[in-house]
Amino acid sequence: QLIAAFDPDECRAICVPTKDGKRGNPVLWPAQFFAEMAQVAGDVGARHIIGENADLVCEVPMEDDAIFLDLDTPEALQAATRASDE
Repeated sequence: QLIAAFDPDECRAICVPTKDGKRGNPVLWPAQFFAEMAQVAGDVGARHIIGENADLVCEVPMEDDAIFLDLDTPEALQAATRASDE
């Protein structure tokens, strides 16, 4: 769904999954932001980039709560995998 919505020529360059009005992950980004995103430190994420480029943001409605998982480390991925196996 994110890939289908992505269209920088139509001002849909940053595609953000949403559910019940809340934004989640993963966000689909164009290459023009990669260098700036590489400078992001900590667990803040790239929210400020989204805020500074609101005119390029496309919110894409999703049905799955999985968009709210925060999997930034191998340990977090392992924990989520174990939880889904239960």
